[in-house]
Amino acid sequence: MDTISVLNINGQKVTLDKGNIILKPNEKITYIYFLIKGTVDYYNCLDHPREDVLIYRSKVTQTPIGWCGLFPPARSLNKIIIASEKAVFQRFEIEIFQKEIKLNLQNILQKLSKTIFNQYLEVLKSHHPEIKGDHLNAVRQRESYQLIQKNHFQERLMLIKRSPFLGEMDDLFLEKLVKKLSIKSFPARKKMYRQENTSQGIYILINGEVSIERSQLGISQQLRTLSTPGFVWGWEGLIHKKNVASAVTVVATQTLFITHQEVQLLVAHDPQLTHQLYMRLLWMMDNQLQLCYSRFLKTKLRHDQLTIHNLIKKNSVKLKVGSRLHQVPHLLTNQDTRTLAFQTLSELNTTGNAQERHLSSISLDLLKQENRDFNFYQGLINIYQEVTENTSKLSSFGVRKACANKVKELFRHVDFHIEGWENLPNESGHIFIYNHLINHESYTLPNDFQITLDSHFLSALILDVKYDDPGIRIIRIPDDGEYGHQNYYQNQGHIKVFASSINTLSQTDVKLRNPSFYEAASKLLSENQNLIISPEGKSYTTENSPGTFKTGAFKLALQEKNEPYIVPIVLRDFDRRMVQNTVKCKILKPFKISNFINNHENKLELIAFVNDYQKKFKKEVINMKDQFKLYGSKTTR
Repeated sequence: MDTISVLNINGQKVTLDKGNIILKPNEKITYIYFLIKGTVDYYNCLDHPREDVLIYRSKVTQTPIGWCGLFPPARSLNKIIIASEKAVFQRFEIEIFQKEIKLNLQNILQKLSKTIFNQYLEVLKSHHPEIKGDHLNAVRQRESYQLIQKNHFQERLMLIKRSPFLGEMDDLFLEKLVKKLSIKSFPARKKMYRQENTSQGIYILINGEVSIERSQLGISQQLRTLSTPGFVWGWEGLIHKKNVASAVTVVATQTLFITHQEVQLLVAHDPQLTHQLYMRLLWMMDNQLQLCYSRFLKTKLRHDQLTIHNLIKKNSVKLKVGSRLHQVPHLLTNQDTRTLAFQTLSELNTTGNAQERHLSSISLDLLKQENRDFNFYQGLINIYQEVTENTSKLSSFGVRKACANKVKELFRHVDFHIEGWENLPNESGHIFIYNHLINHESYTLPNDFQITLDSHFLSALILDVKYDDPGIRIIRIPDDGEYGHQNYYQNQGHIKVFASSINTLSQTDVKLRNPSFYEAASKLLSENQNLIISPEGKSYTTENSPGTFKTGAFKLALQEKNEPYIVPIVLRDFDRRMVQNTVKCKILKPFKISNFINNHENKLELIAFVNDYQKKFKKEVINMKDQFKLYGSKTTR
């Protein structure tokens, strides 16, 4: 039996031609339509860029259109157009339809809920092949919610009221609901329920994180993650439908729980509560559909910030004019104001009204990559502050160690692969050469300084791990205006060299500020210090790396009485954004340059060797591209 068949009112049968617009974005809804025959297209009308994106096509009989007019603000979010030559509908005035619901409550709302759920399921099925999931946690730091043992009832009630789904229900209902709740605890990576099964009841998050994952044609996609206390999942069983996805814990998770039957019994003899519950279920399905459309749009736009801009712009009709959510798209556009954007979303996710909490949660979920990348950027700021503000009483070695510790902390949240630990010399006092890669532009600090990721990675994650010493790097002397660079390196004890392509110092200044590289480097090697040198002298993209090798590092090794090993380290992908990226590092076998040079005084012979070795090094960079396929691995020792 369909929704129309249980109505006691007669709607109007209407036939519309192809191209006819049934609903426009933000239009006040006055009719609800049920498709009898034909095809309709759903469009997301973007504010930026100005275009209409097809997000769903339906020709399923009984598809309802305009049903979100049943709850405030009763406006359409999408444009809906006739796609077939003609389409036939049964049309009802929304006000009359709402009155009929109250007269024939249970039958109509049950049928309508199931019809809309089927529409939601069809959208999920049609979008599944298009969606590329971000298998990332929603947040780096999860909010913790503690239940006080002495006053469980009040604490549970406060938690329930934070739920965008349940929090809008009648207070008396919520108080009865709280008395029926039990606590369930799950270990990490526990499947709480499976797709296509019926969950036992509703789960309400206390603390932890849950991943909602859907599988179709053998391909599994993460629909979203839930990490905000008070958020709900497993609601499908309330309308006697099977789970659209599986629920899997990401970390150890604690929830409140109530069976579907107990919820239904709480409203069974109260028409007003029954109406409230089903309207919240319709609200939930509307928001789940909007999440589907936003996720699809994100895939099409390939730009997280634009996705959020259009999501909030489209839902602005549901928000108060003074809502801070309106500020978020603008705050996200600038690296220096992104902190405020994520702070606003996090705060509204817990303290906003129902609509703000829901949109903030969706935004944080859609911004998982941006959030992870933002946290990485904040980690770079933390490194800079640690080095420049918290180390005034430390020795140069102490500053370098403090820096290395912060770098290790930064890369805990980045996938990396290191190969070739067995090739490292057991003792220190050697020259480590590497191909120097540029930083992604988004990692430029507010003072226009960049912390070079590759050299810091080598210092912290290889040399400090192996030798308990981050080693000494070769850095350029900054221009007078580069205060960030000057401030960062002034107390680290690295060797400073003049880079003629960057600096404009006079020869007198160079002599005063740039002591002999060979003299300083030789002294450090004699003290068994490790030196980290890029033979190129400047940075390149992975595809163009390495550049031409200069002979300085090799010449240095040749002139030492106790000749050090040259330890080649090949790097890839440090020039990418760190989100969903695996940086790769391969330590090659060390060698002594004297084994390849017959006449140490012959400059041409040294140049020929270095040029030939650069070509071999480049092949290693290219070959590494497909060597490490195991994403998510952090290989240390």
